[in-house]
Amino acid sequence: MKLYCKVCGQELEENQMFCANCGTPREDGDSFSGQNKMVPPGQIPAGDGYYQNNIPTQNGFPQQGNVPPQDSFYQQGNVPPQDSFYQQGNVPQQNSYYQQDNIPSQNNIPPQYNAPQQGAYYAQGNASIPQNSYMPQNMMAPKKKNKYALPIGIAIGAVVFIGAVVVLISQVYKALVPEQSNLASSEVAEVTEESSEESSVLDQIETVENEEAVNPKYVPEDYTGPYDYFNGDSWVVPVEGMFISSSGYVNSKYLGESMAIAQSIDLSSALVLTKDGFRYINKDAADVDFAPDAQCADIAVRGNNMFYVIPTETVDDYELGDLFIMNMDTGNSSIIAKSIVRSTPVISPNGKYVAYTRYYSKDKVIELYIGGDNVTEEKVETGMCHPICISDEKKMFFVKSPETVICAYDSYDSYPLIRGTDVKQCFVNSTCDEIVLSVKNATFFYNFDRGFDGPQLLCESEISGAFTDCLNQVYGQYGNTTFCDIATLRSMIFATEDNSVFVVNTSGTGITKIDHSISDFSNMIMYNEDGKRTMLYSCDGKMYSIELDGDDKTEKVFFDEITVDNFVCSYDLKKVWVVSSGDVYYLDNGKATLVASGIEKSSNPLETGIVWNIEDNWLYYLKGGALYRVNQTQDSEHMVAEDASILTNIYGKVYYLPASRKNVYLFMNGKFEKVI
Repeated sequence: MKLYCKVCGQELEENQMFCANCGTPREDGDSFSGQNKMVPPGQIPAGDGYYQNNIPTQNGFPQQGNVPPQDSFYQQGNVPPQDSFYQQGNVPQQNSYYQQDNIPSQNNIPPQYNAPQQGAYYAQGNASIPQNSYMPQNMMAPKKKNKYALPIGIAIGAVVFIGAVVVLISQVYKALVPEQSNLASSEVAEVTEESSEESSVLDQIETVENEEAVNPKYVPEDYTGPYDYFNGDSWVVPVEGMFISSSGYVNSKYLGESMAIAQSIDLSSALVLTKDGFRYINKDAADVDFAPDAQCADIAVRGNNMFYVIPTETVDDYELGDLFIMNMDTGNSSIIAKSIVRSTPVISPNGKYVAYTRYYSKDKVIELYIGGDNVTEEKVETGMCHPICISDEKKMFFVKSPETVICAYDSYDSYPLIRGTDVKQCFVNSTCDEIVLSVKNATFFYNFDRGFDGPQLLCESEISGAFTDCLNQVYGQYGNTTFCDIATLRSMIFATEDNSVFVVNTSGTGITKIDHSISDFSNMIMYNEDGKRTMLYSCDGKMYSIELDGDDKTEKVFFDEITVDNFVCSYDLKKVWVVSSGDVYYLDNGKATLVASGIEKSSNPLETGIVWNIEDNWLYYLKGGALYRVNQTQDSEHMVAEDASILTNIYGKVYYLPASRKNVYLFMNGKFEKVI
């Protein structure tokens, strides 16, 4: 009996465990039963049955490169973090890049989307990396073999071999035609001889076509809304297992490997946990081996510091180590604490503070501390404590064991919030002073403005997923903690296990519940402008809107002149396209203008391949095996590439793969360029 992939239709060989075309595991084997086993197109399976990116990003596409690793806080990596934040060996890989283990990006939710559970870390040996973005101290070098390594290695090996042939031919051609230009800069800062060799320059990035010449109507438009991470001087992003920099350099050393990644918010650097240990990825995509024996590490999302732990001994069942802080600009390290429990450290967003637990074996005493570079160490609590997060103002959430008390520390005093229940999921905002806690049969909200009033019960159900387009990544060493680059968690949409959808009220004392089940939605997105939150969503063949602030929180029909299968829009809601029976319409003040026809008649963006490009503010989509773009009018439709079968993005940066899957084209410098 022949077997076919349920996502792309590719025929599967008898011994083939996952689709070589799109990465989806076959469904007829026991090894693929259970949660977190399915990988959307463009994703790479992680070790031990987990997948790195489990969050569909914008427009329903997995944002490849947005999966927060767990136990060690790697945002876009492929290595399961450990110890809760990387619970030693529990970090979900990122190469499939879903923004927050459980967070499908707002700009597109596949119908009846079941949010991936965040609690399943990747048990890769002992290395820990924070789930979503940072590599918490618990990132330990993985020891278990990846059961997908062989098939992935074979597939990737073929791609690399073909790529090498292409490069060789190209180099010969360039030798004959020396005036051929090189996109990448010829001058790259040298980190180490080894790392500079491993970072390959794109000696020939190929432009798909001179788009401006053949399509004079195409004029890129500026986007000035939220979550645009590509306006800085430099960036580096993981794409299909490679690291690509804004200067045009590609590091394909880890192509096909399982890894966990934690990145800074400006995407200027990353921390990666591979089978060989931790590596620092600089702005030129070069990887630096900074601490070969490190067992856990993390970077500060908005600072230039990182920490790592060098293991020393195991005493009374506690794995201990020495805690170091490293300045990523200078490469200088300094030790800040000895005999710390290696699975406990977390770093503040600006890199000033690190919270950790120390064990004094002589006196059998365990204590929670806050320290840092040029910071006087301060004791917070006595007892076995696991920090969840720490802010730039030295405020902290932590869990005290064995009685399991969730506590807060306001930089002066610590006090209990919730007693006697295990944490299922945590979400923290960009300043780490707000938290949404999901425990057994309940979800709570707390920020330090509430003081001793305690947390607010939001609902009597656990969170099954959350929706946001911001950069989010696994953070910390404790449990399923997700760091979200968002000012307040009240700007996020949450889904619960009872299929409800809600947002936290402005006051933080309750919720606004949406009058539809999560399985009804084809898409949803929320935008917060100056404290005014607006939510758009589609279900029942219509588009709805709701203003979430003020007295009137009534759902209103936003558009229903034609049947709405799905919609795609910019993060600021200023550009909206509706998908209906294979046609695309641009909405302007409630008026629909047909701009494109003939796309696949499916309401699932994972299948239709439709994505809004944050870098030029246009809509891109697949049609008939080719890539097109369109703006607000039908005459703006234009074919960008004749051969394209996968279209997705990472943190909003768009790229596509042709049918052969042998090349990757990334949107850079206003056009698509071949990066491999």
